[in-house]
Formats: sequence, structure tokens, C-alpha cells
Amino acid sequence: MKKILFGALVVLLAAAGGVYLSWDMILQRVVKASLLNIATRFQTAMLDDGAVHVWFCGTGSPQVERDRAQSCTAILAGGSFLIFDAGSGSGLKADLGNLPLGNLDAVFFTHLHSDHIVDLPVFMNHSWRYGRQKPLTVIGPAGTSTVVDGFNRALGPDVSYRSQNEVPASPGAAAPVQNSAVRTPMAERTLKAYVEAAFAIGYDASVEGTERTLVYETPAGLKVYAFLVEHEPVKPAFGYRIEYKGKVVVISGDTRKTENIARHATGADYLIHEAYNKDIVNRIVSFQSEVPDTPFTRQVFRIARLTQHYHTTPVEAAELAEQAGVKMLVFSHVIPPLGSGPQQMILRNLFLKGVDSAFKGKVIIAEDGLHLTLPTDGK
Repeated sequence: MKKILFGALVVLLAAAGGVYLSWDMILQRVVKASLLNIATRFQTAMLDDGAVHVWFCGTGSPQVERDRAQSCTAILAGGSFLIFDAGSGSGLKADLGNLPLGNLDAVFFTHLHSDHIVDLPVFMNHSWRYGRQKPLTVIGPAGTSTVVDGFNRALGPDVSYRSQNEVPASPGAAAPVQNSAVRTPMAERTLKAYVEAAFAIGYDASVEGTERTLVYETPAGLKVYAFLVEHEPVKPAFGYRIEYKGKVVVISGDTRKTENIARHATGADYLIHEAYNKDIVNRIVSFQSEVPDTPFTRQVFRIARLTQHYHTTPVEAAELAEQAGVKMLVFSHVIPPLGSGPQQMILRNLFLKGVDSAFKGKVIIAEDGLHLTLPTDGK
């Protein structure tokens, strides 16, 4: 009997050991798969496949929206990764979209309203931690360098703390001073370069009159031009024209209807234009007396009345697109929020009312995560 019990115990222990080993193998495979997902998740192929990629990181308004971050458009072409505007939530959307942030080359501001700039620190920090090896270039209208300097100071403590991980621990060693050039050698590059790469360098571009100014060019032939738009009292405010291998993408920024958009969007493949539907907004305003009177609602209605003059309606944008002969009109910075479900279906139709009469090309209301591709091989 004892022999039988002993034999059974041996079998149970062996089975338990087998289960343990099998479970350990499962864990190893799960951990390895997780690591591979992390290591290979970035869409680096978009950098060098010969096409122009347009990826929308934020298509919403200054109002908080569940499904839309604030203004942000990514352009990837010719080995370069550029971001145009960096509104709240857009950095996370870009990261969740697996854009290759470690390869981010430059950020461009159309203007300095908060809903176009506040996620710059997210792009700076994530791209640095993912491997960016030089200071981030930030280009925009007058005041851009001041904004960038402020964000650099805000990120200084974080950079200091993270850079200490690169310094061999030693008793009594002094912590590196924020923004300082720590000179401890690293395997492939100095810690000084590592720290400097965390920050950005802001450039105030100068644009005058109705002409466009070349503000960025790469050895591969990707060119970015800035031109003036009308968003007073925000002045200057820019639109951008991006050219690569015969393909053209134009970003309006925030602006009232202006002939300068049509001038610089001539022949563009995509015109990405802000859209503010005054009809829907005024319908909303008409119900002010029927909602609770609070500081928040008073502010919302006040802003709705004050800001209509410096935005463009969908029909006005469509007229400019037709005048410029663009191939596709893409609405972004969508105001008011269109919501989701049945509400979106109803408001979408009202939002686009009259657009098809003004523009004969293709029209899209962009959503966060929309990815458009322009082949450069003539197809």
C-alpha cells in the first residue's frame, strides 16, 4: 500500500512539475510576444516607401470631445516625419497610432492658440524617450521661440531625472543640474548629446505679403512653405504647403475665407481646411434660454458668438477648393462637435449642406486616425 501511495505521489509531483514547466513556457512566450509588439509597433515603413502619408492625430475643436483630439496633422514622406500643430490629446493619438515618434524631425505651428500647441511637450518627450537623437525643430509664426523656451523649461526637471539613469551610481555623486551638459560618456554618444536631444529649438518664421516662403527643406526634396492666412486678432497666422515629388498637400490652419488659400492650394492633391458651420452653431446659440444658466454655458455661448468672424464655413472652403482646382477637400478642426451615432449622422448631413454644389471633387470629414496615402509613382 505504501508503495502504491509513494508511486502516486511521484506521479503527481511529476505532473505538477510538467504543468509548472508548461506554464513557464507559456509565460516566456507571452513576454516575448509582448516585447516584439513593443519593439516593432512603429510604422517606420511609411518613412521610406516613396509615398506621401497624411495621418490625422487630431481633427477636433477647442471643445473637449471623446473621439477627437485637438488640431494635429502628420506628414511622412522622403524619410521625414513632420507634425503640423499639436493640440491637446494629439500626442497620445499619434503614439497609439504607432507613428514612428523616435523619427520625428520637426513640428510646425499654424498659430499660437492653445488648442494648436499644448501637446508639444508630449511630442518632445515621447520622441526623445523613443530614440530621437537631436533637438526637435519647431517652426511657426512670431512668438514660437518664446513658447518653445517655456516648454523647454517646463520639461527641464523631467529631463534631469531621466538623464540620471545614464550616470553610473557612486556615493555622494551630485545630481546633474537641469538643462546642464553632463559630460559622462555613453556607449555610442555622450550624455551631453542625450540631454540636449530632449529639448526643442524654436524658430520664428518671417512671411510677408501674399507670397509663400520656404521654411523647411530636406535633402530628399521634401519642401514646406508657409503663407499668411487671416485669423485676426491672431496675427500672423500661417497656412502650409508641403511638396514632395510632384505631390502637394496644403493645410489651412485657422482662418476666415481668404484668397491666399486658393492661391497657394492651386493644383493641390489634398486641401486640409478648417470648417466652422455657422448655421449649426447659431442653431445651438438660439437655445441658450432653454439650458441652465451657469458660468460654463455663458462662456460657451459667448465664445460661439465672438469667434465666428475668423473661421471658414464648409461651403466657403469648398468654394476655395474649386477655385484652386484641388483634387480632394478634407475638413478638419471641425466645429461644432458632430458627436457620434445617430446625432453624427444627422449633423454630418447638415454640416455638409451646400458643399457638393460648390466643389465637384471628393470631400472627406477627417476623423482621428484617418490615414491618406499619395503614391509618387504616377498611379
